[in-house]
Amino acid sequence: MLLKKHIPINYIFDLIRNRFLLVFVIAGSISYFDKFFEGWGLIFPIIPEWFPGLLGTSITLILAFRTNQSYERWWESRKLWGAIVNDSRALIREVNYMKVKNVSETKHKIFVMDMSDLVILWLHLLKDSF
Repeated sequence: MLLKKHIPINYIFDLIRNRFLLVFVIAGSISYFDKFFEGWGLIFPIIPEWFPGLLGTSITLILAFRTNQSYERWWESRKLWGAIVNDSRALIREVNYMKVKNVSETKHKIFVMDMSDLVILWLHLLKDSF
């Protein structure tokens, strides 16, 4: 987890105090005017008829944008990870087929195994670093 310590509740209340008071005053004044003008035949609708359509459209656009953006990020990371894996396999393949003069077969196998272990270790470290 990125945040290891708890946030005090007083800090949160200090951040939202002004907005809470503003919402409280606006809601109280609407409620007061609704009761005050009740006998005069004036009606204050709580939700206008265009509001649900506007709200639904805006939420749909925001969710579609976020979904598309997250999919693009996932696809880019998938391409990068695939390139890393393919390059690592190609490196091990090249090391395996590399022949050095005056080197015994056992030393060559040990070298290939060491290089393979290092590449695998690098891949695991790279995976765990994000």
